[in-house]
Order: sequence, then structure tokens, then C-alpha cells
Amino acid sequence: PYAFKSMYDDHTYGASADFEQPWSDSQITRIAVHAKQDIHREQSSAIAPWATFKDRTFSAGVEHEWRPDARWTLTPGVSWNEQQGQRAENLLANNRIVPFAVHSDTAINGQIAATLQMIEDVQLYGGISRKTRFPTIKDRYSYRLGTAIPNPALKREESDNVEIGVKGAAGALHYQAALFNSKLQDAIQAGRFREDLYYRL
Repeated sequence: PYAFKSMYDDHTYGASADFEQPWSDSQITRIAVHAKQDIHREQSSAIAPWATFKDRTFSAGVEHEWRPDARWTLTPGVSWNEQQGQRAENLLANNRIVPFAVHSDTAINGQIAATLQMIEDVQLYGGISRKTRFPTIKDRYSYRLGTAIPNPALKREESDNVEIGVKGAAGALHYQAALFNSKLQDAIQAGRFREDLYYRL
């Protein structure tokens, strides 16, 4: 609904690596590492300078799968995650660029999951986990067409999750049903405080 031109030059690159070590028929350890670089560039007009934003994210995780018998599988896991704010620029109305503050944040996530093979094609599963979502460049720095105030120090969003379910197959039919509960902390969303908009409830 807005009649204006906006110019962006965005790209992301990264790498992932996975390693699996079977110790026996009932014990397997898996390790994964990920790295990602996000770059966002924007220009408000053809004569305006380019504002540049850069984030770098790392993640490393390990899980161990244990099968105490033919029916049960128990898998605990833990991961370490880091978001590094590297560069953020504020393009002012007079086409002048001033730097935003940049921040870094880390989080440790964990989970434990279990499965029970009830019969050949029916599996009962359950798990408990802690998950983290880091705020994006847009979450932290966007004015959202004049309806928001940037929050460079916006912290991560966390959730504690519990789930139990069943899945299976009956011929060509595959099915899955689950009950779950998620408790969200420090939600990243738009909220109103007095007359200003900000990104932390």
C-alpha cells in the first residue's frame, strides 16, 4: 500500500559440517557445527548512500543416541549458539550515516527425547527442550515505516517445550498426532508503551 521505491542488496553465506561416530549397535554420537554470515544493504533513494548491516552466527551441538533395547531410544543433546553483531548503520533523513550500537549474545540449548516402538508401524515419542531465537537485523534495527524504534540491544527469545505424540503408518497412510506445551520468555514482538513502539514485551 506504500508508494515508494526501496533498494536492497542482501546476501547470506555459510557452512555446515556433521560428524557421526557409532560406538556400538546401541550407541551413536553426533556432532554438528554451523556458521553463517548475514549482510543487508539498503538505500532510500538513488542519491542516498548505502547503509550496511552485518551479523555473524555460530552454532555447535552434540547429541548421543542410546538404545537400551530394541524398542527404546533415548537421545539427549546440547548446543551452544552465538550471534555477533558486526556492523549496523543508521541512514538519517539528510542522507547522513551514523553507526548504531552493535551487540553479541550467546545461548545454550538442550533437549532430551525418547521413542518407544510399540508395534512394528507405531511409535510413541516424547521430549523436553529449551530453544532460543536470536533477533534478526530487521527485529533490531528497522523503523518499520515509522511505526517502530530500533532496539540494537534486543536480547534473545527463549522457549521451554514439552511434547508427546504418536506416529505410524497403515499401508499408504502415514499419520502423526501430538500434544505439546511451549512456555515463551522475552517474546520478540511489537508492543506499545506509552506513545512509543518498541520490541520487547
